[in-house]
Amino acid sequence: MLDQGMMNLDTPEFDLTLVRSSQTIAALKPKGAGGFDFTPGDLLVARSHNGYYHLGDLDLRLRLGSTGEWKSYSTAVERTPVKALPASSEILAAADLTPTFPADFPLDVARAWAVDHGQLVLRFTLKN
Repeated sequence: MLDQGMMNLDTPEFDLTLVRSSQTIAALKPKGAGGFDFTPGDLLVARSHNGYYHLGDLDLRLRLGSTGEWKSYSTAVERTPVKALPASSEILAAADLTPTFPADFPLDVARAWAVDHGQLVLRFTLKN
């Protein structure tokens, strides 16, 4: 998970570090807080394996129709590199999460880290 390196991003309120392969947060440090980190960054290497959750991971439970069997899906269960999508002036980083789900997953899922009106936001887009 960590072999592709990190992405350091700057927002008005935070210094943000993303793991390049997953585009999940490795560090989230408020500016002017003396290096305080909202994440357990000192444990990143130990927590970089399958099954460990990071800010930006997604769990979904889906079923077909109103009576079908529920199926669970997670971006944290089996770490597979995401496909980077184009960034823009508002979007700091974006990724297609579809590679992180099994072949039978019926949706297209994208995640974007953006700055909206000066605030850091996390957006997920699901397409059926």
